Amino acid sequence: MSKARHIGITWLLLVATLACWARCDTVAPEESAVLVVEAFVDAGAPLPAIRLWQTRPLSQAYPFDASTAVSDAEVRVGLDGAQVAYQPLDAQPGFYGPDRPQMVTDRVPLAFEATWQGQRITAQSLVPPALRLDSIRVNVPDEPVDGIILDSLFIDPVLVDSLQFDSLRTGAEEGLVYLVEVTLWWIIDYPEVGSDSAYWIRTQLRPQLPTSPTFDDFFLRPEQIFRERNTTRDALGRRKWTGVYAVPVETRETPLPPHPLRVSIIRSGQDYARFVSGRDDPERREPASNVEGAIGIFAGLSLDSLRVQVE
Repeated sequence: MSKARHIGITWLLLVATLACWARCDTVAPEESAVLVVEAFVDAGAPLPAIRLWQTRPLSQAYPFDASTAVSDAEVRVGLDGAQVAYQPLDAQPGFYGPDRPQMVTDRVPLAFEATWQGQRITAQSLVPPALRLDSIRVNVPDEPVDGIILDSLFIDPVLVDSLQFDSLRTGAEEGLVYLVEVTLWWIIDYPEVGSDSAYWIRTQLRPQLPTSPTFDDFFLRPEQIFRERNTTRDALGRRKWTGVYAVPVETRETPLPPHPLRVSIIRSGQDYARFVSGRDDPERREPASNVEGAIGIFAGLSLDSLRVQVE
């Protein structure tokens, strides 16, 4: 079992939302830039780099380069009360690293503080208890199932009539997919009375398929965010989650293409859950944030992941 130490977060929609947030409520010809913070502090790993950049008005292009990176801030992180200063990283505009190595232990409080353009920016978080995957089970069906594929959305055939897709068949095609079911079990090694209500879980199934298709999780469940205490427990006291992902094939006789599957599970607090859940919500005028005086995310988390070969 391998430990994953980095999390990839898609920020394209976030950036567009941030620009709107910086512009929408003012009629002034010049809008002030807003600082954006991104940092995830992982239990059992060294203090991570922190990324800082600034928003721009919607009327301007938004390149991810030195023109939007913030490299003139003063940054500090409090780890269980001890202050660690951060310095800009060479050749990495907008990234700051700790001035000394510092390992992060679980269940310790975190504090972020930065000063930029005369403003003080702060955030608070907590490193959750370390998380460990206990085991996984992968169920592969003997044959694929029929369905409707519409703009990369795979529709369960039993729902087609109720959704009235007969009148929306333009661009739709019949398709076949294997529905691969994956069950995860993980260990709870902290007192659950009261404290477990603070923790949320994010599960991810990331198959590496030859054609790399994308499906909305209309009825699939390759990823989910939920409160940890609401998950099922087995007779051994382990928590349990089951997800499903789809593998498209050309014919009913086509066997399931062998492929690697990366399984990840992340434990964090409500701030992280709100941020991840709301970053792709088109109804939000701005992303969920736990940063005061700026926007973005500064959150402690713990994670575990492994890779298996599915065939």
